[in-house]
Amino acid sequence: MMNLPKDPVMLVSVLNMKLRDFYPSLEALAEDLEMDAGELMEARLAIREEKERSAVTCVQDAYGEKYDSLMMFDSKRDVANLLHEEAETRFVRERLRKKQQTKTQRQRKPKHYEQER
Repeated sequence: MMNLPKDPVMLVSVLNMKLRDFYPSLEALAEDLEMDAGELMEARLAIREEKERSAVTCVQDAYGEKYDSLMMFDSKRDVANLLHEEAETRFVRERLRKKQQTKTQRQRKPKHYEQER
């Protein structure tokens, strides 16, 4: 397993570089790194939200009264589509949901000694 940076910004940078150059999807990268795709997606989204807020503020400051929130929304959607984030996010959410269901089912099953009573 590769040593990944601890700094969140550097981690996302390394992940994005690897996704761009070597892997077809986040799931393939996660499998190769023997990590959970959900954890990798969470790291990416955490950094992205902060960077996105910063970028929106800069654009608002630059455009002033001419700033168009609808155009910004369309731009964010286009970027997400270019990065295939919608498909990745849906996949990761589905995996996390299934993992949670499995965990819940295990917790609900009575222990063997309780069944005999």
